[in-house]
Amino acid sequence: MKKLLPILVVSILVLGGLGAVAIPNRGQIENKPLNTGDWALEITVKGGLLGYTVNVSNVGNESVTGNLSMAITTDTWITIIGNKLYCVLENPPIVDNYSFKMSPLIAFGPAKINISVNFTEIATGNPIEGWDLTKGFVLLFYVLCDEIVIPIEPTP
Repeated sequence: MKKLLPILVVSILVLGGLGAVAIPNRGQIENKPLNTGDWALEITVKGGLLGYTVNVSNVGNESVTGNLSMAITTDTWITIIGNKLYCVLENPPIVDNYSFKMSPLIAFGPAKINISVNFTEIATGNPIEGWDLTKGFVLLFYVLCDEIVIPIEPTP
């Protein structure tokens, strides 16, 4: 028993230290300048039950009003419904956060997910576009993918 105790203590310390190993994130850390503009949006898309959840966050200094249109295309082995999902929001006042769920997606297999966003501010009328492409997996009613963040900022 006395010989087993040091082995047990050392194994607990070694196995406990394995949890502290850092796993790198696929995104690169970028130093951005401080936000000096009036408004800036971050559109976050997450996979989940029956498709995608979209969160529009205003990370700027002022509220913004405009027309937001999104298109999410999911290419999988088998798609029953929701291959191309569209959403158009007219004049949502985005003060802090605005969340909504896209139409349902029922499919199966590895997925290539293409997200495109078009935002037109009411005050200027200038369209601002953003897009991202990622991979995931769709398991019938559930979408497994990384969280996707698309920044939308006014052009100077």
